[in-house]
Amino acid sequence: MHTTDHWKSHVTGLDHAGFIVRDLESSCNLLERLGFRLTTRADHTRTNDQGITVSAGSSQRSVMFHSGYIEIMQITDPLAGHQLSPATGVRYGLHVIALGTGAATACHAACVKRGVDVGALLDWSRPIREGQVRGLARFCYFDSRWDPHDPSYVCWVQQMTPELTRPAGMMEHSNGAQALVGVQYRGPKAQAQAWARQLIDAGAHAHRARAGGFTVTFGDARFDIEVDEGFQSVQPIALVLEGRDLAWMCRRCADMGVATQEGPNGELAIDLRAELGVYWVLLPVAG
Repeated sequence: MHTTDHWKSHVTGLDHAGFIVRDLESSCNLLERLGFRLTTRADHTRTNDQGITVSAGSSQRSVMFHSGYIEIMQITDPLAGHQLSPATGVRYGLHVIALGTGAATACHAACVKRGVDVGALLDWSRPIREGQVRGLARFCYFDSRWDPHDPSYVCWVQQMTPELTRPAGMMEHSNGAQALVGVQYRGPKAQAQAWARQLIDAGAHAHRARAGGFTVTFGDARFDIEVDEGFQSVQPIALVLEGRDLAWMCRRCADMGVATQEGPNGELAIDLRAELGVYWVLLPVAG
């Protein structure tokens, strides 16, 4: 079912998906061996209530695509007040769903008006040092009420310096990966329905119930929520990407001893649960 709610025009799609990992360099080394190109390590900073720039207590590297990106993050200082610090007491892996907006202030006001329980607007930044590109990437964002046991942490982010976020050359990967497509979840029906409703309230462009679950979309990004009463709660089970050279990835995984499974529609599921908590599924690029 499609919606024409005007306020949802503030949500442009899936800006990025974020992982919280135990060891940033170990996780990123694995991804580099799998043919992904990653940005250099950067430490997050935030502006506190006194207007002073302070450490946010996290460091990150990213896998950039022309459509969306993946953030790999480590909580480096649990006492610095990072919102996601409690997540490490529950699980590591995929936690963050960051929805893109071109107008964070207007999007925030629209959420408040609709009764969505959101936090205050926040200003964060991180340094960029990629080739000849140097600068401070800035972003304004806000989040919804979150519990570390939730399927994901949902936030809305406006990239204030997009020319720094995606430097030339950083979006080309030797494994042929092209785009961030979405996330797959699995859990019991009642909680799956609740999660679908939360995503709809977050500004989904379309949604539908289907045999075995629900599908919610934000622009080109897709969230599939499968009903499985064998799960105690809804959890992310796979990050979905699009790629052009699945045969290369299959060979590389075999060389590295990483388990894979080929699907009926040509997709390749890479078992990264031990390091990153979920499967990474590569879909063949259409055409």
